[in-house]
Amino acid sequence: DLKADTLAEMKRIYAALEIPVDEVELSRAVEKHAFENVPKHKKGPGTVRRRGTSGGWREDLTSSQTQIVESITTPILEEFYGER
Repeated sequence: DLKADTLAEMKRIYAALEIPVDEVELSRAVEKHAFENVPKHKKGPGTVRRRGTSGGWREDLTSSQTQIVESITTPILEEFYGER
């Protein structure tokens, strides 16, 4: 959802957390930090902003690593979101 409609999703998150936000400032921040607007030298391999796509973990993690992540995160997700 963050990738599909970043601004709307950020507004929803702020509202859910009951954090007041200036929509103009939020819009500027979303635009500034959109992957396509980040300078080339600040994105790509070896940086925090590697790809700009969702689901890259499927290519980066081995099946063993995926199982480790799932074993750690599943109980946390179930606690907050119920059985999956």
